[in-house]
Amino acid sequence: MSLFLKRLKIILQCDYFYLILIFVVILYVLIYVYFYASKSIYNINDKEFILTINEYKIDGDKLSISFKENLVGTYYFNSLEEKENFNYNFNDKVYVIGILSIPKNNTIFNLFNYKDYLYHKGIKYTIMINRIGLVSQNSNIFYKIKNYVYKRIKKLSNEYLYAFILGETFYIDNDVYNGYRINGITHLFSLSALHISVFSSILYFVLNKFKLNEIISLIIVSLFLIFFSFISSFSPSMLRALIFFILNSLNHIFNLKVKTKNILYITLCILLLINPNYIFNIGFRLSFVITFFIILFS
Repeated sequence: MSLFLKRLKIILQCDYFYLILIFVVILYVLIYVYFYASKSIYNINDKEFILTINEYKIDGDKLSISFKENLVGTYYFNSLEEKENFNYNFNDKVYVIGILSIPKNNTIFNLFNYKDYLYHKGIKYTIMINRIGLVSQNSNIFYKIKNYVYKRIKKLSNEYLYAFILGETFYIDNDVYNGYRINGITHLFSLSALHISVFSSILYFVLNKFKLNEIISLIIVSLFLIFFSFISSFSPSMLRALIFFILNSLNHIFNLKVKTKNILYITLCILLLINPNYIFNIGFRLSFVITFFIILFS
């Protein structure tokens, strides 16, 4: 093990390693984006689907819903009774009948392009839902906990708790959220290093009372933070902070002496390998740029 660590330290302390790593990852991202990202498992003429609910929002008689199968849909309730009986959860499987369509480009130059926005999230089609019904309820214990947390917050009828605790701006009124965007304060709703720092500090403080060694403490803290990231739907900024925290902690525990900026490079590469479409996420890019300059000038 000690021999392995020594060799690993030599590799990780070499700056050329990171140049090669970044070059390979960028090449992979380019190939993925231009050859694979636009592909869909569905055909434009498909009418019936078995889909898994990712998240949804009810606004009046309109249901906006996204599915794990890279589809987003819209459904209009036919009655108040139907709306009140809609009680689906995350990860439920549903039977959907609807019409697929390709999102339109922006008609006015330089304004928001919904088609590009969906494309960079791996979504090629939207679906106008005519009928939706439950196939099977979620049986995953982790999703059951996630559904419970969301329902508890929902009972408080405060959409801002979704944003501040879970990073979900899905429930904030579009006009209100656009006002925040215009004023440049939407970053306040982003889950990031602040949440990681607060939770890890609290957990380390508690675990230190039990005199646990560093490795065990890191495992416990990391598992909690990973689960919290799962509850918050693994937002890019949260994943960046989580992976950076774990790598930086390992660097400290094993005394690898890796430069902090190089840890950031590894974090960037890991995230782009997980999802190359992250490169189009403005929050993802700003998160790394800001963190890089903080490290550079600290």
